[in-house]
Amino acid sequence: MTTPNLELTLLAASQAQKHVTVNEALARLDAAIQLTVIDRTTTAPPAAPADGDRYLIPDTATGAWQGRADALASWDAAVQGWLILDPRPGWRVWVVAEDLLLIHGPGGWHPFAPAAFGVNATADATNRLAVASPAILFNHEGAGVQAKINKASAPETAAFLFQTGYSGRAELGLIGNDDFALKTSPDGSAFTEAMQVPAATARPDFPQGVTLAGGAPLTHFSEGDFTLTLDPGVVSTGQWANATGITVDSARYTRMGRMVNLRAAFKFDGVGGALTGPTARTLRGLPYVPMETSVSNPRDYAGSAVVTGAIASATSAHAVAIINVGDLIYVSFDPPASNAPAAGTLILLDITYEAAP
Repeated sequence: MTTPNLELTLLAASQAQKHVTVNEALARLDAAIQLTVIDRTTTAPPAAPADGDRYLIPDTATGAWQGRADALASWDAAVQGWLILDPRPGWRVWVVAEDLLLIHGPGGWHPFAPAAFGVNATADATNRLAVASPAILFNHEGAGVQAKINKASAPETAAFLFQTGYSGRAELGLIGNDDFALKTSPDGSAFTEAMQVPAATARPDFPQGVTLAGGAPLTHFSEGDFTLTLDPGVVSTGQWANATGITVDSARYTRMGRMVNLRAAFKFDGVGGALTGPTARTLRGLPYVPMETSVSNPRDYAGSAVVTGAIASATSAHAVAIINVGDLIYVSFDPPASNAPAAGTLILLDITYEAAP
């Protein structure tokens, strides 16, 4: 008779040479307890193993191991032979060559990878790693350290959720797209986006505005380049309206709240004669539509226009005006009579206006 698990031979009543049976049982115990094997890839039994050397037999084994795949082979120097043990479900073994813990189950040996793991806490099917601790440390190993949160596709979420009493109050990460965002909630159900950083531009946006210390909310901030064109427009008169050689060199804007600041430069490449005034050009392509005004009550905007080149010395500071009529902005230029700008004459604009709500 043998034991049910390790198949240790039991002593019989009045059995002779009991020491043989006991020693065989001890050898099996020595082979099966505190399992550690050298490797699981050696296919041929080593020619000169040390006493107690243990291996997991691979599928391609030969010699004395042939046909015993997944079994444990332990060399017994006392009998100069291999003791072969067939593993049971749940047996665990440490593979020295791989620094790997294996567990035996359906299909053979598998790396130990629990479906859920709790540290001073209970893990479940959703929270497969649960930790209850005053603090958690991720330390470097000689250089830097990086924590990664990966999601399957852009519409999914990869984020940190901060809770009070297991009710969400703030979420930070990639929430439903690939833009970095921060959302907050007063009740854990309705979340409002406070910040978004688009992946394509890396320019932060604050949908709810930003409140400066002691002030009202700053509802908008942005800056960038824009494409400015000059259109004769409905109020244009004089020879500037017919000029064909006016080009825009550059145009950039900054918006803070409702106020928009434009910096632009356009130059004359040459016109067919002297400029006669007054004359005006409509600014097209503005990044934000200006506040509307009436034709009878136009708005003069804060700003300046610097004229350089052949006609600069003959142009007074009041020769350039920046006005808003309707939802358009015009630059009005009233040069002295009979002044034809040379090619390369530059007008630099610096305009601040109020954007429509």
